[in-house]
Amino acid sequence: MLKVTQFSASAIVQVNATPLTLSNVIEAEVERLWQAEQARRGKALFNGKILSAVEITPNGILGQIVEYRHLIAQRAQPELFGALNVRPVAVSGLLDCANGIVFGRRAGSMTQDAGLWELAPSGGLDTSKVAGGGSSTIEPRFWPN
Repeated sequence: MLKVTQFSASAIVQVNATPLTLSNVIEAEVERLWQAEQARRGKALFNGKILSAVEITPNGILGQIVEYRHLIAQRAQPELFGALNVRPVAVSGLLDCANGIVFGRRAGSMTQDAGLWELAPSGGLDTSKVAGGGSSTIEPRFWPN
């Protein structure tokens, strides 16, 4: 489900560095699903860090850094959402050029939405800037219309 939130010009993205804690049973299931997906996709799959939204308000996003394998497990078994609660934060830009708006086609090897069209540029937030412990703030930039 898509939810649109109008952000204020002073909105921030704040990262809570508290790690995701899972029971041994859930962790074992996540690892089983991750291994199965790795076997299916091979080297194209990488377990990086992603930002997951905890709370979204007009003043910004409170997020938590989680492993990509948690998202993969949750997509494979949606009933894990209650334990994992991964809500990935993604960003998109809009390039309005003389000949029109720029779109890009996702590679067929992508885990999410392979082969589909998307706005360019698109992606996630660089969690390596906030992975040092404690909480951090990422200041988004908003451009006037």
